[in-house]
Amino acid sequence: MNDAVKIEIDHEVKSLITYVKEYGDSLLRAEGEKELQKAIAERAETDCKVKPAQFKKAATAYYKDKVKELREDLGEQLDLLELIQDE
Repeated sequence: MNDAVKIEIDHEVKSLITYVKEYGDSLLRAEGEKELQKAIAERAETDCKVKPAQFKKAATAYYKDKVKELREDLGEQLDLLELIQDE
């Protein structure tokens, strides 16, 4: 193996290791964010008596600017459930 090929392979290996480390760091940050989101939902449950699943759904709708659509969908579901309940 000539020196030029060895240098190119060494560079590729170093680059790959760098990418693997960057990816691992990203996964660590994402895991930390998930833990933070869970803690926030738990505080909402403790302080405001809101179930975590309901809180997460509302917070996600707020984040995606889809609160109006969620309200409309829930209204339609409620109408349907009222029809079913009356039977």
